[in-house]
Amino acid sequence: MTSAAFSPDGRTLATGSWDRTARVWDIAAACSRSSSSGGGRRAQPLAVLRGHPAIVWSVAFSPDGSTLVSVGGTTLFWDVAAPADPKRTSMLQSGFYQAVFSPDGRLLANADKLLDLRDLSLATHDDVVTSLAFAPGGHLLASPSWDGTARLWQVTGGRALWPLSVLHGHTRFVRCVAFSPDGRILVTAGEDGTVRVWDVTDPRKPRLASVLAPDGGEVAGAGFGPGGHLLAVWAQDTAGLWDLTDPGNPRPLSRIAEDGPHVTMASFRPDGRTLVTSTGESGSLRFWDISEPRNPRERPSPFRSEPLTGGVFSADDRRLAAFHRTDKTVWLIDVSDIDRPAKVAQLPASGSWLYTLTFDADGRRLAAGAGDSKALLWDLSGEATPAVLTGHSNPVPAVAFSPDGTTLATGGNDFTIRLRDTGLDAVATRICDSAYPRITRTQWAQYFTAVDFNPPCPAT
Repeated sequence: MTSAAFSPDGRTLATGSWDRTARVWDIAAACSRSSSSGGGRRAQPLAVLRGHPAIVWSVAFSPDGSTLVSVGGTTLFWDVAAPADPKRTSMLQSGFYQAVFSPDGRLLANADKLLDLRDLSLATHDDVVTSLAFAPGGHLLASPSWDGTARLWQVTGGRALWPLSVLHGHTRFVRCVAFSPDGRILVTAGEDGTVRVWDVTDPRKPRLASVLAPDGGEVAGAGFGPGGHLLAVWAQDTAGLWDLTDPGNPRPLSRIAEDGPHVTMASFRPDGRTLVTSTGESGSLRFWDISEPRNPRERPSPFRSEPLTGGVFSADDRRLAAFHRTDKTVWLIDVSDIDRPAKVAQLPASGSWLYTLTFDADGRRLAAGAGDSKALLWDLSGEATPAVLTGHSNPVPAVAFSPDGTTLATGGNDFTIRLRDTGLDAVATRICDSAYPRITRTQWAQYFTAVDFNPPCPAT
């Protein structure tokens, strides 16, 4: 054993070990058993906490006893409200030797960093996070992973993530999640060739409603049409439309894009009458008239020969964004007249591969996840150069805006999910909250002699 810590109420003990685990012990029960048996019985741990790549050198309880931190190559945060069933809520890369909470629980110090836990706006899977989706209202986030699960998270204040439930059932990687427009149904698409349909009316207790198998190999994704009754599913060897009016009994309606490379991405135009698909390793955009879902027909497109992929529509039906594989830029395409789409802008990116694109709700901002561990954010009414969002240590295959556009969620190959403020005012407020001491009039006069006193952060 390398370390030990009592919970604030003294009923629970946490220990760290050379075997790369932490353990949680019920001291109250152990003491009771010891007294009744004359001290002859050995205590058994309530839970064994795994996931560290190195020796667990330190464990620490938060002042309210609800959170346990274990440090061993990574810093893991555990919800221990139920000590017999700890839930891992977050993970930070690195972490060694010592960890201690401040008396108010707002800060965590360990050997290599000081963390403000109010900014701990991230969560974790046990493998790569492949996509993200907010439910209407923005208080529920879904994430699938290579770990074979999808997870539901409560979003509080646009920043804090709290685990609600884990969805099991897929036997291989889970590639995609999508909420129905009313937020009551979630679909998960997996490399096991299935799409699982979940009733998430109670996100703490998701209920499997049905499983559909498009019979086309690994399923790359699925997405709802604007009415919530039509579902597009794209797999390795086929893509098609399904009727999800009755979530317990999905019905296949039609197949599309079977005459060429497999579909890697599909997106509904918000009017519900057009679907765009991205196909093949070389990339190609195809437009489909789905006014009659049982009989889709392909619309003319001037972009069939362009290496474009990841096409997504803005909510106002006017724009389509797609990634150009060759020059690694983002094309903005005017689709006001869907029969005559026209390129109107070419946005610079980071020079790296872009995995996914998404518009915010009003179509004025565009975000992308990149292969160089960055997320990009364009203000389409301002400068063409994107803001670069860092923090992930590996590629970022998942991005999603909250419905109100104030939060951007990003998911990475580093197994983490991060929430980020997209409003400058919110970011400035958070910076000012941590700025201490504030600049005084005397200091201002000393350093900014030609500028009137106007501190960026008001006095507290």
